[in-house]
Amino acid sequence: MAEGHPPGNAPDEIQPSAEPAGEKVRAEADFPLPEPAAPPVAPGAVPIVPEAVVSLVKRIPLAYPGIEVPIVAFPFPEPDFDDEDAPGEGQQFDLPDPPDEFNQPPRPEDLPPRNPQDWPSPPLLPEDPVNSTFGVFGSNPAALFVSDFHFSDGGVGDDYQASHLVSSPPLVIGNSAAGPSRAGLFAAVLNFAAGRLAALGIPRFDIVLNGDTIDMLELIGRGSTLSPVHNGFFGALAATRAAGNTVYYLRGNHDFVVPPSPLWIPGVFYANGSLQTFAEHGDFHDPFNWPPGLGNPGSIFVVGAGAGIETLVTDFTIFPPAWVYELAGIDNVRPFSAATITGFLRARVGLATRVLAPAVAAAINAADLAARIFGGLPNDFQGVTGALRRFLSARFFQWLQVQGHTHIPLALPSYYYNTGTWTPYIITAGGVETILETFPFLLVYLNPATGRRTEEFFLVQFAAGGRATATLSSRARVNRLRVRLGYRRL
Repeated sequence: MAEGHPPGNAPDEIQPSAEPAGEKVRAEADFPLPEPAAPPVAPGAVPIVPEAVVSLVKRIPLAYPGIEVPIVAFPFPEPDFDDEDAPGEGQQFDLPDPPDEFNQPPRPEDLPPRNPQDWPSPPLLPEDPVNSTFGVFGSNPAALFVSDFHFSDGGVGDDYQASHLVSSPPLVIGNSAAGPSRAGLFAAVLNFAAGRLAALGIPRFDIVLNGDTIDMLELIGRGSTLSPVHNGFFGALAATRAAGNTVYYLRGNHDFVVPPSPLWIPGVFYANGSLQTFAEHGDFHDPFNWPPGLGNPGSIFVVGAGAGIETLVTDFTIFPPAWVYELAGIDNVRPFSAATITGFLRARVGLATRVLAPAVAAAINAADLAARIFGGLPNDFQGVTGALRRFLSARFFQWLQVQGHTHIPLALPSYYYNTGTWTPYIITAGGVETILETFPFLLVYLNPATGRRTEEFFLVQFAAGGRATATLSSRARVNRLRVRLGYRRL
């Protein structure tokens, strides 16, 4: 648990709306962002931050529209900063089944169109989406952030299916993924958050779906439609909305268009003045996946190759020969590098290597090229530096920054959180393949007892017997997870 600074009343802050939660989204014309004035930090100066967090200084070039900060101090603590003694660290909470209202089927009118071809046209965004009129502004004193569910057609390429990577007999065309949707687990998280906040005297909160919720790119790439197996997800949102909470659905790179539904308010970023918190998916800081749409390199790869390769690979190791789903989960391999992808392919294609040698070699070469150019995909350093630019900007100066996109969780209390992903990881280390299921969420609220912003980062995992738990996690605990995934500690 981390507590930030109490919210101030500086004139440049975004002030919360006085309207009831969920009433309507306020357009930027009604709820203006202040225009950038003088840079909040003089070139070369150290930003005004607590002394405890300026121990590590990295000189990095930065640029921000309207604000030039050529060289600044990197205002984060030392990587080996020990917060194991943070209040509540490691506390584990059971996630019991939610009440019946969370398990009711959604109304037909609450469901988004199943075919992405029926979704609206994408909004025309400026060079930096923060300058658009498509931001949403929360006013509740608490917010729950999750991202990167990636649910789609219910097939074995659907990353939101429980244990979709573990199935037998061989998965031939037409098979569904193993296990139910993780919608029930998400409903349990919503119920847990509501109860935890209610115990503090906070009756309502915002739910921020921070991008890549529905995997539009995979639906397009496979020519498929959204599966009704995920209807429980929409039912859970309907239940939490009926309780007076507000749902915001932010666009991501895999859902660069937010599908229409009365359950949520769509947006490209989320800002909450009472919490001094700003959230965006994070793909803006990743040139491989920007600008949004079907034309960036990431979208071209997913639609043209990735979505299909997860579900269609010829296997001659079984008789009679069949098309099987050997490569489901290739996008879940961590770290994403030539070595790990090579190991993943060799573990699966077997005798088919002789038939598919050109395609396999091309995949390995593409992975190696990606690793050389982008430092291993995804590169979460770009997101961190992008968040720092926001943190130093005039509009969101010293606001808490929240992103998803990279699938790699990160906790830098008072500054930046990445909510990782709700898809399983495939870890290939030492020739041993492990499937790791650990699903983060972030709870931010104004503590009524102190008047200060409190940040709680949880990791959802399964204990013995399949019991779901949420563990309150310090920066050090999240860093250990990062190391296991092959990423550096921050």
